Amino acid sequence: MSSRYRGGDPLPSEDELAELYGVSRITIRAALKHLDDDELIDRRQGIGTFVRDQLPAVPMHITLRDQRAHIEELARVTTIKLLEYEYGAAPAPIVQWFGAAPDEVFLKVVRVRSAARPVLLLTTYTPEHIGRLASETDVRREAHYALLAKAGVRLASGEQVISATLADPITGARLGVDVGSPLLRMVFFDLNEHGKPVRYLEVLAPSSEFELHMQIIGDKPAR
Repeated sequence: MSSRYRGGDPLPSEDELAELYGVSRITIRAALKHLDDDELIDRRQGIGTFVRDQLPAVPMHITLRDQRAHIEELARVTTIKLLEYEYGAAPAPIVQWFGAAPDEVFLKVVRVRSAARPVLLLTTYTPEHIGRLASETDVRREAHYALLAKAGVRLASGEQVISATLADPITGARLGVDVGSPLLRMVFFDLNEHGKPVRYLEVLAPSSEFELHMQIIGDKPAR
């Protein structure tokens, strides 16, 4: 179970979080400390814990060529294990993003990538007609973007959303982290060359495994 909070929203109490995730208050306190250290929450003594107000989101642009290079390198240095492969209904927000009918069938694929230990948990949803382009055996062996490319499905554009979340019991077991541990959450909304949605991808990673680096370039001096 996961929830989305906006800046200024109060979080449940430690007791409520412990009951929600089925863990001790000590575990919840440790997770909240991580979030506080990362300046994601504001702990007000005697009042409660609140999501910190974030600065206005500023879009950052990255080419698909750069993104693919990172994915190819990751695929080279990690192994992949298939955890779920099933056709059925998708969550309502995903159905809405695809612009699909409520009863439309999707392929859900859940895989974990490891390098000595699990580093990424990937959940993919594709419409049934796209999912049928590759077999379950293919999905066990190859990166998803490579399978789509072989099938003639081109990922031409899209959007990426990066946020933070906490590990629930299932996610924690799959990533080998404690329940309540902070996770980096990346969601990719992929479109083809015609601007049609073709893939929804959620990536969860232990926050200790990844850093975001950006180069800051100063203004040119005035002439």
